[in-house]
Amino acid sequence: MAIEPPKKEDLRRIANENHFELSDSEADAIGAMLAPIIGFLDRIDQTPIEPSPSVRRYRDRDAGHRPTREEDPLNAVVRKIRVTGAPSGKLKGKRIGVKDSVSVAGIPICGGSHILEGFVPDDDATIVSRMLDEGAEIVATLVMDDFALSGDGTTSAHGPTLNPHRPEYCGADPRADRARRSTTTGSTSPSAPTRAARFACRRRGQAWSASNPLTDWCPTLAL
Repeated sequence: MAIEPPKKEDLRRIANENHFELSDSEADAIGAMLAPIIGFLDRIDQTPIEPSPSVRRYRDRDAGHRPTREEDPLNAVVRKIRVTGAPSGKLKGKRIGVKDSVSVAGIPICGGSHILEGFVPDDDATIVSRMLDEGAEIVATLVMDDFALSGDGTTSAHGPTLNPHRPEYCGADPRADRARRSTTTGSTSPSAPTRAARFACRRRGQAWSASNPLTDWCPTLAL
């Protein structure tokens, strides 16, 4: 199905919803700029892509449910799920929680944002395929900031993850968030941020460590 470009009235409506107006010439200029972009995206959208072999190998997948406040008092989890990997491997017996931005086929994710609510990927991320091949069980998708953009951990569409020692405060530190999620989900290895993100985080580490006496390790370096 081809992607339909926005009409001039659509652009004006979006502008009005964001409290500004577009003149005819401005709307025409934006429409002309979007045309080649939408054409490019349409070609990508219609390109057939075979799903990862792990999608066919591991069909035991339960999309689960959003936990109640009693099940998840610190608001660390988006969904409690169950995806069972290989019968043996280096990660056999490990229960893994992945960020709400990591694709697991058949499991809803939204990147911490209302914009992607309802999106269900049909493929596994590479890290998911590798973990399943090594016998891991994926048990949760985890609360994250809106598209991972925040300085204080309060922007998630699902609300902030709370500090277990002072629940009236949010966690702020994504590394400590993963440690809290371990206690909530029973997962032994919550997924970690990228190396670039960790480098960017170091300058704020003192503020985070002041608010969170929790830490964890970053298993993705070995995968």
